[in-house]
Amino acid sequence: MKSDPKAGGVHPAERPGDGLDVAIDMSPMISGTTGVARFASALTGALEAAGVRLRKFALGRGVVPAPPDVRHVRIPLRVLRPVWRLTGYPKAETIAGGGLLHHALDLEPMPSRLPVVVTIHDLGALERPELHSRYHNALVRHHLAAARRADAVLVVSRVVGDQAIAAGCDPETVTVTPLGVTRLPPSRTPPPVHGPYVLTVGWLAKRKGIDVLVRAMARARLEGVRAVVAGAPSTGSAEVASLIQSLDVANRVVLLGEVGDEVLSSLYQGAIAMVHPSRIEGFGLTVLEALACGLPTVTSDLAALREVAGDAALFVPAGDPDALAAGLERIVTDEALRATLAARGPSRAAEFTWVRTAATTIEGYRRALDRWTARRRG
Repeated sequence: MKSDPKAGGVHPAERPGDGLDVAIDMSPMISGTTGVARFASALTGALEAAGVRLRKFALGRGVVPAPPDVRHVRIPLRVLRPVWRLTGYPKAETIAGGGLLHHALDLEPMPSRLPVVVTIHDLGALERPELHSRYHNALVRHHLAAARRADAVLVVSRVVGDQAIAAGCDPETVTVTPLGVTRLPPSRTPPPVHGPYVLTVGWLAKRKGIDVLVRAMARARLEGVRAVVAGAPSTGSAEVASLIQSLDVANRVVLLGEVGDEVLSSLYQGAIAMVHPSRIEGFGLTVLEALACGLPTVTSDLAALREVAGDAALFVPAGDPDALAAGLERIVTDEALRATLAARGPSRAAEFTWVRTAATTIEGYRRALDRWTARRRG
């Protein structure tokens, strides 16, 4: 597995991506306002700034309009995937109109005669399949099968890289490409909640551990402090709603639903602390956002989150409501701890830039081309 050297600014006269021409699957951008959608937008901007020519396309009906520079094929993915698995058509380069490589930013790559690059964000389904739907688990199996054949596998953390290698990916194809932090716009309005609160950002999937947060809030001695959850409904929504009612904590846990960047910015600015109760994680983009805002953070003690936060967060065992309750009490009541973490967060977050992500991605592209060329000659 290749390392992830830090990269600074890129001078236009020495852009590392010059000469690269990539058919890139932007489907995450039309699937919702998730962390992967933010990744797709930020990475492609940084790649283009580094000189890479991108032929952008997106597949599926989508819930978010495709940007003007993205060719949108509106055939449902549930229809397209079985067809290309069976026939090997359509080809990515046909949809994109050419390219030297094909890069799938999240999903199983389309068939292609070009060198194939696959990004893997999370392989938690291998470890905890019960936290995912049968459909998602099947997608992960297909994604991994494609990654084992790919010329380059880009992973967002060393943890995911180790999982990919353990699942059969060639270590020589795996490159760590940590994500960058996106600066949110300054908020011009106060947060949409009143009184002191801790903030959780993330959709209500079972693996995100929002149910653990609800149980922790029922046990924590936090007079007048609420937990605010900003995130779209998902597979864990019904359980969370039922828990809130059964534990009688409707006055202590606020489910805001999905919010835009400006509201999210106001929530970060107004919170006492960030809490990230995830059971499994491939990276932790919202933790990185909180660190960049100087927001003290308590998070699950997972290897990927250690990679992101370093010594700039308070860690508690994943899936343990009692430990999370104690962590919440500590971060809310210990001013000195909050001050220490608030000071460490921005400098830690500054290590994670999209320029660096683009640079390591370009390294993966170069290796994919070299590997593909050597295979054809051999």
